[in-house]
Amino acid sequence: MRFTVFAAVLSALGSLSSLTVAAQEPGAIVADCGAGASPNCPRLGLYFNRAEGLTPLKAISFYGRNLDSLRGECDQSTVAACTALAQHYEKGDGVPQNGQTASALYQRGCDQGSGQACGMRGELHRRGAEVPINLGLAAALFRQSCSMGNGGGCQSLGQMQLNGEGMQPDIRAAVATYARGCELGWASNCLAAGQIFGAANAVGINYPLAGANYRKACELLNTAGCILLGQMYQTGLGYPVNIEAARTLYRRACDLGSTDGCNIWAGLHASNP
Repeated sequence: MRFTVFAAVLSALGSLSSLTVAAQEPGAIVADCGAGASPNCPRLGLYFNRAEGLTPLKAISFYGRNLDSLRGECDQSTVAACTALAQHYEKGDGVPQNGQTASALYQRGCDQGSGQACGMRGELHRRGAEVPINLGLAAALFRQSCSMGNGGGCQSLGQMQLNGEGMQPDIRAAVATYARGCELGWASNCLAAGQIFGAANAVGINYPLAGANYRKACELLNTAGCILLGQMYQTGLGYPVNIEAARTLYRRACDLGSTDGCNIWAGLHASNP
């Protein structure tokens, strides 16, 4: 079924030059594009952007192989193409670096409903990358991105609220923003909320909420969340001491690729075989 959809989408986009879709698996077409010489990369971008309904990231990786096609697709209001083209102008990749052009292209994607594009324009103006720093605009864009379901926008807005970037510090607003990002499935937001609840501050220490947020982060494959929750079980912070639970969490962090998780697990295993 997947190949049928793939072929149908590519056929609807017009001629595939010398490439015969029926004779190749999708993976082979992707490899052909990866070789850098295929005219079908933008069509693959359309496939990943439209047929599968994925986030634009995979689509962008294919759109980015052909700047002329990017411009054409962006002119036709394809969001992922505008976002990818903006990245080229932001980085000066294949085109003269131009922050203002990048900002305008990100805004086109934002206007077309891409929370990711809103957030990327926000980061551009937060850093002042080839554009003037404008923290008020950045915060507004992050807020819009977050409201559109992009957890990266929530994270950036939460950081600004917590640190007082362009505004008065507001830890309670930051917690609410991180909570929204966590609900959207962005582990870094869960981790940030947990760290606030686990420390002495204006919100007040709340170990159960800290633990719940660390657990969610860990479930979303964030190794720091696994380790911090493991430390709570190991030391009895908000939970009864439970060495086995701590050992399991450290091992999970290790299995996910965390050197710290592996080292802590090994140390705990040595002292509690």
